[in-house]
Parts: sequence; structure tokens; C-alpha cells
Amino acid sequence: MTTFPSHRTKINRAMRLAEVGEHRTTAEALLRALPESVIARVTGHELAELLDAVWKLSQNSIASAETELVSDGGVCDEDKQAFRELA
Repeated sequence: MTTFPSHRTKINRAMRLAEVGEHRTTAEALLRALPESVIARVTGHELAELLDAVWKLSQNSIASAETELVSDGGVCDEDKQAFRELA
């Protein structure tokens, strides 16, 4: 990963420890969303915890959005990234 090369060891440790580390693309996207100042201040273990917390929040947000879509009478067409009303 080329993001934050000065923190490579810490990031590698966090990726091994975090549940989301098994989903490399997602974990890297979450890392890119974090300010470098935060990454610099936490340990590898704390970074793993932070990544997992943000990932779980993301998953919960997706689930909430899907519930809202259904309650609004539709579904999300993920292939076309569009809302489809159910008749």
C-alpha cells in the first residue's frame, strides 16, 4: 500500500489484526479516509480497532439505507446504482 509509507509497519500490523483486513480493498479505502495525524498517533492494535469500528459503522449504514429503501417501496439495483420502485 502506497498510502502513508512512513507508517507502513503499523499499517501492516493493523491489516493483520483487523477483521476488515481480510477485505483488502475495503480496508485500504478506510485507511485513505483517515487523517494521517490519527494514524500517526495510534498503535497498530488501535488502528485495527478503529478500522473495524468504521467498517462496522459502514455496514450498519448500508443495512439502514436498504431498510429505508424497502420501507419506501423499492429496492436498490446495485448493478445500475439506481432505486427501483416496486409496484
